[in-house]
Amino acid sequence: MKRYLMNLLATFVNPLVPLVSPEVRVHTVDNQSTRRAASTSGMALSLPQSAATMVRLLFWVFAASFLLACTEEPPQKPNILFIMSDDHTTQAFEVYGSRLAGLKPTPTLDQLASEGMVFTNCFVNNSICVPSRAAILTGQRAQTNGVIDLEGSLVPANHFLPLEMKQLGYETAIVGKWHLTNEPAFDYYQVLPGQGKYFDPEFRVQGEQSWPKNVTSYAGHSSDVITDISLEWLKEKRDPSKPFFLMHHFKAPHDDFENAPRYEEYLRDTFIPEPASLYDNGNNGSVGTRGVAD
Repeated sequence: MKRYLMNLLATFVNPLVPLVSPEVRVHTVDNQSTRRAASTSGMALSLPQSAATMVRLLFWVFAASFLLACTEEPPQKPNILFIMSDDHTTQAFEVYGSRLAGLKPTPTLDQLASEGMVFTNCFVNNSICVPSRAAILTGQRAQTNGVIDLEGSLVPANHFLPLEMKQLGYETAIVGKWHLTNEPAFDYYQVLPGQGKYFDPEFRVQGEQSWPKNVTSYAGHSSDVITDISLEWLKEKRDPSKPFFLMHHFKAPHDDFENAPRYEEYLRDTFIPEPASLYDNGNNGSVGTRGVAD
C-alpha cells in the first residue's frame, strides 16, 4: 500500500517539481523494490539557494503528511456498555455525597464515576419506569413517543437507539428488564416479562416461535442471572469482529425488595442515618393531609 501511494504521489507531483527546484524528484518504487529517479539536469529555471531550500523542505513536509494521512487506520469504534438499575436513588451512591455516602454502598460504581463523568443536574419529565425506558430508546419525550404511563408500549420500528447503532456497524444486545411489551429490535436479547421475578426468573428469548412464546428460566437471584447472561454473550456469543452495544438492565432495586441471600447480614449492625427533616412537620401539606390540630 505504501509503495502504491509513493508511486501515485510521484506521478502527480514530479511534473511540478522542476518549476520550484531542479534537484528535487520523488522516487518511485518498482516491484523489485529498486529506486529510480528521473534526471532534471539542464533545467533553466532555478531559485535562490535559501528559497529553494525552503521550497524543498515544504514539499517534503507535504509529501510526508499526505502519506501519513493515506496510510493511517481509521479510528476504532468504542464498545458501549449501558448499565441501568431500577428506582435506584442517588442517595445510595457515595459519589453524590448524600447522608448514606459514609456507608460506601457502591464502591464499584463510585470507581466508574471517579474515572468518568457524573451528572449532578439532570432532569426528566416522566421518570416512571416504562416512559423513561421509551425515552432512552427513542430520544423523545413521552408526549412525542406516545409512552405516557406504565401501560405504554413501543413498536420495534421506533426502537431508534439500537436501530441507529446497527447502522453504525454495532452488534446490539439487551439483557434484563425490558417492560415495553413488544419484541426488542436488538440483534440479541434475553428480557424479563413485565417486572419479572427476583428469584428463579424467566426470560423471553429468540427462538423458533414468535414473540413472546420463546421462554427460558434460570435458578438464582435476578441480578446474578442477568450478569451471567451478559457475560456469556460478551465472551462467547457476540461477533468479535464488530463493536458491541450492550444494554444491561437490572430489575433491582425495584420493590418488592428481595436481596440475594449473601446480603442477609449486610449492614445488620450498622446505623443508617435518618434524613434531617424526618420529624420536621412544621408546615407540611394542607389541612386535609395534616389535620387541623397538627
